[in-house]
Amino acid sequence: MPRVLVVDNEGPIRSLLSDVLRGSGYNVSVARSGFEAIEIATALRPEVVMLDVNMPGFDGWATLEQLRSTCPEIKVLMMSGADHAVEADERGAIAFLEKPYFPADILAAVARATGDGPNDPSRHAA
Repeated sequence: MPRVLVVDNEGPIRSLLSDVLRGSGYNVSVARSGFEAIEIATALRPEVVMLDVNMPGFDGWATLEQLRSTCPEIKVLMMSGADHAVEADERGAIAFLEKPYFPADILAAVARATGDGPNDPSRHAA
């Protein structure tokens, strides 16, 4: 199964996301900050990074920008308690999840990002 990096400064959110993903067979790593996410993503090259927008210090937007420049092959899925879907799209994220997170939504978003979902645009490329 694909490797997913979950990035959130809140432990319960990291646990929820990683438990749901691991329960479906994904290889999951976790990071507590944007800085830690950059280090792990650079070393492990996960297929998908699930990245919280609101983190202290190096926030999700700064982390997304850094990931896009250093690891452009990684697909980044942004997450937040507020609706940032348009901004996430404009900044190059592949999708946006808004809290509260439901297991089915989490799995569907990651499946689409990894090409296992029905709405994967790369499946329609010529």
